[in-house]
Amino acid sequence: MEKLELGMLYNRKQIHAFFGGNSTFTPGAGTWGLQGMLRTADDRFSWVFFVTLGHKEGQHQFDEGITEEGVLTWQSQPKLSLNSLDIQDLIHFDHDKHNIYLFLRKNKKVDYQYLGHLSYLIHDISREKPVYFEWQLLDWALVKDALNPSIIQNLPINHTQDNESRLPGLKSGQSPSQSKGRKQFSRKFSGNLNLDSSRQKLIGDIGEQLVVDFEKQRLVNEGLGHLAQQIEHSSKLIGDGLGYDIKSFNTDGTYRYIEVKTTTQSSSACFYMSLNELEFAKLHASSYFIYRVYKLDEHTKTGLVFEIPGIQLLGNNLYHFEPTMFKVNLRS
Repeated sequence: MEKLELGMLYNRKQIHAFFGGNSTFTPGAGTWGLQGMLRTADDRFSWVFFVTLGHKEGQHQFDEGITEEGVLTWQSQPKLSLNSLDIQDLIHFDHDKHNIYLFLRKNKKVDYQYLGHLSYLIHDISREKPVYFEWQLLDWALVKDALNPSIIQNLPINHTQDNESRLPGLKSGQSPSQSKGRKQFSRKFSGNLNLDSSRQKLIGDIGEQLVVDFEKQRLVNEGLGHLAQQIEHSSKLIGDGLGYDIKSFNTDGTYRYIEVKTTTQSSSACFYMSLNELEFAKLHASSYFIYRVYKLDEHTKTGLVFEIPGIQLLGNNLYHFEPTMFKVNLRS
């Protein structure tokens, strides 16, 4: 069997070979020959989505597409309601445990292009038959350039145009817990886009340097310029593995240990902590801070930031720690 590769073209029979198990494939008939959403043979909570842009089923005209930020607007089969088992499974879909594989084509005359995995973002509780969803393409950074530009929806992006917003640096933002008006049917993207390691490092390095500059300005504004000059970018001077990235100061002159977590996504995107970082946070909870840099623009070096004090991170049940890897040893 050939390897499933991002950006490559596949017909339904080839896709069935990957995910259909021992089921029979009949061209133009049956579930794998016709349907647009199918559970995989090996995992009933994982799915294959077939999307044909401009598709019409009965009286329903599908309006689907991908935004410049890699968000797929998608509708279920017209017969499905909000209470359908399939829809409930999609609403509660967890991309850390299962997969949705997206295959998309521009029209019925061409093969499907494999665009990787999806993560749930939002669904509309006011409409059903079909149900309307938005999904984040987790592999967007890897497949965007392989897509025909006409497939990407040209939706307006709300960029502030004032001169101040274009100046490099961070501005104080709000944590998700402080944001108002969150809709109950929205479960914001809680994962990381699949970025190559070099870009991940670039984004992380930019975030750390912006926080160093942010901290210096904070202390200068407090009339503590002498402390601002003593801020240590520890991860650069000593290396990773300390459990924090920056050693700064509180206004009383005590140390403030800062771990920087940077994303180009929204404030509600999850972040990862190493065991070393978590243990350090527990030992220094009163002086430990996560600086969450979000909506980073790596080109203009701008973004927003909010602080998560160690005591809040560890102590008030606002944040949930979920193990994502396991160390496996042979029993003695």
